[in-house]
Amino acid sequence: MLLFCVVVGVIRCPVCRQECRQIDLVDNYFVKDTSEAPSSSDEKSEQVCTSCEDNASAVGFCVECGEWLCKTCIEAHQRVKFTKDHLIRKKEDVSESVGASGQRPVFCPVHKQEQLKLFCETCDRLTCRDCQLLEHKEHSHLKISILLG
Repeated sequence: MLLFCVVVGVIRCPVCRQECRQIDLVDNYFVKDTSEAPSSSDEKSEQVCTSCEDNASAVGFCVECGEWLCKTCIEAHQRVKFTKDHLIRKKEDVSESVGASGQRPVFCPVHKQEQLKLFCETCDRLTCRDCQLLEHKEHSHLKISILLG
């Protein structure tokens, strides 16, 4: 419920009355992604792997990474030194709790398969792992899970 000033391109927040120029606005991907979210029943039946680009059906969920995994990615996840000790739950055991909580991953607009899991303190914006390694390489960043406590 923002008020637009057409003449000068200024937007005023109805709550705090702070004004900002339209050009300074950035997309809120949490809101944007949630508004385009499928219903939880659709999500359960059509959940795809968020770790690879094969669009394979997810059969499990890595609790530590917060990612849906297909059979191939689960096998790889269990072989890799950094992820082999992660807790992976079966899709049937996780879908209801993830769907019921309303929490779903928000993905990077540039790297479509990557979740926005990092906060770049230098740029004051959410980033994915790939963005942090490429465009934000020398910047200070934190994991969102740490920020949210």
